[in-house]
Amino acid sequence: MYLSHFGLKEHPFRLNADPRFLYMSGTHRKALAYLQYGLEMQDSLVLMSGEIGSGKTTLINQLTHQLGNACQIARIHQTQLQESDFLQTVLVAFGQTSIPSAAKFELLATLNQFLLTEFRRGKHPVLIIDEAQHLSAGLFEEIRLLADSEQGGKSLISVLLVGQPELRDILNQPELVQLKQRIRLRIHLQRLGLEEMAHYISHRMSIAGVAKKTVFAPDSFRAIYHYTGGCLRLVNILCDYALTHCFTEGASIVTADVIRISSDELGWEPFDQMDTMDEEGTRLVPILNATPILKLLVTNIDGEVEEYSVRKNSKIGRHKDNDIVIDTPRISRYHAEILDRNGRWYLRDLESMNGTKLNQKKIDLVPINAGDIISVGGATIRCIIPYGIDNTGLITLNEDHTRRIPTTTS
Repeated sequence: MYLSHFGLKEHPFRLNADPRFLYMSGTHRKALAYLQYGLEMQDSLVLMSGEIGSGKTTLINQLTHQLGNACQIARIHQTQLQESDFLQTVLVAFGQTSIPSAAKFELLATLNQFLLTEFRRGKHPVLIIDEAQHLSAGLFEEIRLLADSEQGGKSLISVLLVGQPELRDILNQPELVQLKQRIRLRIHLQRLGLEEMAHYISHRMSIAGVAKKTVFAPDSFRAIYHYTGGCLRLVNILCDYALTHCFTEGASIVTADVIRISSDELGWEPFDQMDTMDEEGTRLVPILNATPILKLLVTNIDGEVEEYSVRKNSKIGRHKDNDIVIDTPRISRYHAEILDRNGRWYLRDLESMNGTKLNQKKIDLVPINAGDIISVGGATIRCIIPYGIDNTGLITLNEDHTRRIPTTTS
């Protein structure tokens, strides 16, 4: 979308956890060192907590990359399971064959045999459990029993519990005292301070290949911190939106004013004034889990550009009944459809006359990502996926849900 405008080779603020973009703040550097130490010492239980968007996933990705083949690593993301389903999931995560309809004792025996085999091979299994704050009391007990597995006084497995700050409160419950006592190493990731956040932004821009010396003006950093509090995920969302805003307006520098405008369009209040946030940062949930609003820049065959905001399933075509109308003979009456499936956007061709392409490839049904280009007939549609809450008025729209923007942005 804005890559060539700023001389970038790739998007610097994607939300996916890419180890290449890992910024090692003092907190992250210390956390990674502790994690490596705990796993090298083969601690049976290790806890890492952190606020939403604090970089836990990226740090874990870096850890697994550095461990390489030294450990047998399995990772579980689904934690709302029954005990038997959990054991099945652990087996499959370690590359073992699932045992349908197996009794619990059979699953435990199979898992224990796997751990003994790895022990004899000199491999130490590491089980990483994400979103551990959602585990039930029964699953915490299964984890305690699993972590108790030993051979010759040595632990057969290390379990790394990763979760949001409330995980620490959960582990303080009286019924989990035995599990808590086995956790020797506890790590908590804090939000970045202003100076580290500025280094973080510059670091990601550098990794993305920025050609210009200054894209974010010095006054922009304090404004970014004002709205994000140093929460990495919020920083990424706001910076990405600000770059997009500059692109559409033909500006080359992200200033404090751009940050204020972007925050207003996202519907954000200053970080310390958000009614939906507590001291631990858990009040970010309504913002971070809000349904994405898909913004589209539609360039027709005459080079005219219109901006659309899509909040629900929307059809693209020549007929006036479509949500996005592109009046050209090369486009079918009902050409394609954009679908919202649990907050994830998809593009579907409606058996159109000339087909629908995403990034130059003809498609039937595919997910949409920020920066994708949809081709329908002679028109192109650029996708931007900003984040906000539906009722905040993410962008200023006319009554027909479009906003005319300068053709120079195409």
